[in-house]
Amino acid sequence: MQTLKVPQSILVPSIALICFIASFSARNNVFDVIVMVVAGIATFLMEKRGFPTIPLVLGAILSSMIEVKFRGALQIDSTGLIFFKKPISGVLLVLTIIIVVNAIYKQFVLPLYKKV
Repeated sequence: MQTLKVPQSILVPSIALICFIASFSARNNVFDVIVMVVAGIATFLMEKRGFPTIPLVLGAILSSMIEVKFRGALQIDSTGLIFFKKPISGVLLVLTIIIVVNAIYKQFVLPLYKKV
């Protein structure tokens, strides 16, 4: 690949410049550039501390679609019971609860027993 032959001292500033131009040109707004820089710093710090960044990216991309679908479902049934009318909803709810409880158990309970 020819890209790998370009020195990093030229490649990184070039990519940064393209990112700045693209974030500004999307809406001609400096605030978008600031948001990009803050998100970049936050992602860098997350990587440095060992946190996964993929869920953050997925959340940022999918959050608007999820919100639209959630509002549409609540317009159909304003009580929120629409989420529990099908068996698959119950299965997904139980799986979610199991995953959350398992994560809490591994994070907080197991270290207490390892100290003893």
